[in-house]
Amino acid sequence: MNRVTVVIPVYKDWNTLAKCIESLKRYLDAKNEVILVNDMGAEWESLEKNILESINGCHNFIYKKNESNIGFVKTCNKAVLACDKGDNDILLLNSDTEVTEGFLEEMQRILYMDEKTGVVCPRSNNATFLSVPINRNGYSVSAEESYRIYQQIKTFLPEREECWTGVGFAFLIKRQLIREFGLFDEVFGRGYNEENDFCMRIKKQGYRVMKANYAYVFHMGKVSFQEEKDELELKNSSILLRRYPYYWDMAKKFQCKVDAVDYFADILTDIIYEKRRILIAILENMPKGRLIEIIRQCKESDKLVQYDYDIVVSEENWEKIRRHAEKEGVCSLDKLVGTYHIAYILIDMEEMECREGVLKKYSPRVIVAKGLEHLDIGQDIAKSELLDADCAARLRAEWKICQQGRDSVTCIAGKKSWGVWRKKMKMYLYTHHIWMYVIWHRVRRIKANLFVFH
Repeated sequence: MNRVTVVIPVYKDWNTLAKCIESLKRYLDAKNEVILVNDMGAEWESLEKNILESINGCHNFIYKKNESNIGFVKTCNKAVLACDKGDNDILLLNSDTEVTEGFLEEMQRILYMDEKTGVVCPRSNNATFLSVPINRNGYSVSAEESYRIYQQIKTFLPEREECWTGVGFAFLIKRQLIREFGLFDEVFGRGYNEENDFCMRIKKQGYRVMKANYAYVFHMGKVSFQEEKDELELKNSSILLRRYPYYWDMAKKFQCKVDAVDYFADILTDIIYEKRRILIAILENMPKGRLIEIIRQCKESDKLVQYDYDIVVSEENWEKIRRHAEKEGVCSLDKLVGTYHIAYILIDMEEMECREGVLKKYSPRVIVAKGLEHLDIGQDIAKSELLDADCAARLRAEWKICQQGRDSVTCIAGKKSWGVWRKKMKMYLYTHHIWMYVIWHRVRRIKANLFVFH
């Protein structure tokens, strides 16, 4: 396995850079080297002074500076192609990051699992589709909260997953690919989408981009040129899409393949939400007046005050009450996003029971439409009463079908409402997403108390 040269373009903001350097001094093996390249921003002199003081005595840290400000893309190219001409693989690392223990070893392990892996990126608190959790439902998640969630779920994720592209905050590249295809196209100027262009270039040659689920790097984000972000994003996106008009179709295809535990990370842990999240689904076709009355009852109900809830209606019902629904914050099935701890299929508000204990912490629960019975999935699995092995296998197969976009039954945001047989009575388990897959796929670990549902 090759040694690695970590390349860090530096523009401004010593406070974040100091944290980055300290984390590398702590967690990077000394056999690997770090090149810090000062891109001569307005603060270059103070940055230079602070950098030299910080890396004094660290023989694997090298400081260089440009003759003038040339921008992120050119700085990366200069550092990789001119300053480091050896055989080391390259990790391009933003100056506003903090690495964690074992991050590089794990990324390298994934990079060399097969010869066609060309780029590897880690998980993070702030890295678009690499962020943990993926679903945040509008909640702001701190870096500390993200890392706590990650630590709880990471061993239940696959060690690696293929991506359509990488995220440039921490971008590990095999040296061989740089020799064959170069690095970044300098048409992308000060940055944004240059890494996407590189990934698309190597993918055309049969190489893959992977995410290393067992590696984590904190990312502050938007420090270097925050004011210019929108303008740069718009300009460079147009360049990318002219070259690869199928880019977003490819992105959608890969986004449908998210691992179930990753998808549900926000509600598998008790870190983000102060209240349990409930989805109230009105799917039965009914008169307009009755629909409006049920929505009113939900809004006025004392039962729901202690919960964070959303109301969704079927497409048929939506057409009947569109104006009223929009005013009341009700959405249609095709607009529904997010994850929930419980879902009710509601016919009458009076039938809904929110008993104490139904939303016990860490308990993945669903409501059964038939009779609105309460099920504790964890307990039922332990008793082996709810589903058998054949049903578990069927759920896994159907989950794959959903991911591949071939689902022909009632869907919510592309995920299926489940039906299972128990005691000769079919009961529909509706969760907006696929709780049953998550639980059954992890049943052995639940029993071993490795992933606790209390």
